Amino acid sequence: MKLRAIELSDLPALKALCEQVLGELEFEPAQAEQRLQHSPGVNSALGIFDGDSLVAAAGMGALDRPRVRHVGKLWLAATAAHTAQVRPLIEALRGLAFDWWHLDRLELSLPSSSAHHDALRGLMDRELTRKRDWHDGKAIVDSFVYGLLRPGLSAKSVTREHARGPKGPMPASLELREVRVADAAGYVKVLSDPGVLWATLQSPFTPASNWEKRIAANDPTRNHSCAAFVDGECVGTFGLHGSPSPRRQHVWMLGMGIASAWQSRGLGRVLMDALMKHAQERGIARVELDVFADNHRAVALYEKYGFAHEGRKRLDTWREGAYTDGLEMARLF
Repeated sequence: MKLRAIELSDLPALKALCEQVLGELEFEPAQAEQRLQHSPGVNSALGIFDGDSLVAAAGMGALDRPRVRHVGKLWLAATAAHTAQVRPLIEALRGLAFDWWHLDRLELSLPSSSAHHDALRGLMDRELTRKRDWHDGKAIVDSFVYGLLRPGLSAKSVTREHARGPKGPMPASLELREVRVADAAGYVKVLSDPGVLWATLQSPFTPASNWEKRIAANDPTRNHSCAAFVDGECVGTFGLHGSPSPRRQHVWMLGMGIASAWQSRGLGRVLMDALMKHAQERGIARVELDVFADNHRAVALYEKYGFAHEGRKRLDTWREGAYTDGLEMARLF
């Protein structure tokens, strides 16, 4: 058995291997060529060969979004007959990630029906158990998310208090609707609010033109992007977004941001009511969300709406000069 980089000439063998383990991959075999991009810090694909035959493969892609560029997403393609090859593949990628790419966190998702969970024991830590998350080609099953961290790192928990407006009933002028391109400036104003930056994956100094492009490109069949307005001013953003994975088409992700002046005034409940109603009307099977572990107000709100804790993602996000952990929560319908 020989471990080496997968070359473009190995693409037919990689596609054939992916076809055999289709239910365990978050991508389609036709996308296998993307796993052969060897630009440092973007993608790497390794294989174990028995002579000229590819018997197992794994890869790593570094996330390209600010604040999570320290995270490498792993994928694994190996049949049950070659589960012994899982460990050397993951160990090789760990060395590449920590010694050469300067990544600090690796994560791997696998359906509960996979034969490789025992091979990962002692190598990666199981962080999440996602309920009814993955379609493995036969049925919707749970999935597990494994995490692997650079040794010696830890998260920083911070409690932030931001100036909030006075409590009171929701004004009659409150309007909830789908976001439009013309709303981009107001949308960015909310997302740039210190209280929203602290609680979300947004970054300061994001130009409105970025959001104009994103809003214009919204696919309404996979995105329900909305905003809340009071007297014509945008005071909150909220939405549900379909998973891009072909195994998770029944899964939608919840996102929400409320301007500091409108936090702790009941607007969060109004937005959650609207989102849960939309999820039920649309027949969505699973809604999930990520929330920082130290955002106790938000966690309490989600718990009231039936979102269950599924685990803790360590060193999930870079925030204010340090790493913070994230919680994943989900509600099944």
